[in-house]
Amino acid sequence: MENMIKTFIKRLVPFFACSVGVTLLLSYEFIHGLLSPRRLGLALLILCIASGLGDVLIIKKSAKEFAIPPLPPRTPIDAFDRKLLLRVVRKAKIRIATMAVHLVLGMGLPEIRNVPVWAASGLRSESTGGGTKSKHENQGVKFDITIRKDGRQTKSPSPRASG
Repeated sequence: MENMIKTFIKRLVPFFACSVGVTLLLSYEFIHGLLSPRRLGLALLILCIASGLGDVLIIKKSAKEFAIPPLPPRTPIDAFDRKLLLRVVRKAKIRIATMAVHLVLGMGLPEIRNVPVWAASGLRSESTGGGTKSKHENQGVKFDITIRKDGRQTKSPSPRASG
């Protein structure tokens, strides 16, 4: 294990030193006006991508040298246990998908209706030319909320009779 870590360090440290050197060179050129901000950003983006790819290649090469031999074959699983495991995995996948759908619906529906989250209960909406008008009742006081097309909200007492 120590030999593997030493090998990784021997290969990655010079690579990181070159990356830092290139970053310093780019910074120097930018400070002295030889690089525009756009070119600096592009050069740093390319450097980051190249560094990431270089790291992956070095780690893959080192991992091949220190590969663990495969385990001997184990006893096979009988048909009943295989079906049971597949059923458990399938139920877990369905639960995860259901939770993801509920998360999206729970977060997205008030925004889709273009109504604030706190005003989503007891909603009756009418579409007008200037936006969406919603009628609400809060502790016996009736009021209208109008959401304009620019996203601003106005709240006014309802002119309708109570009761």
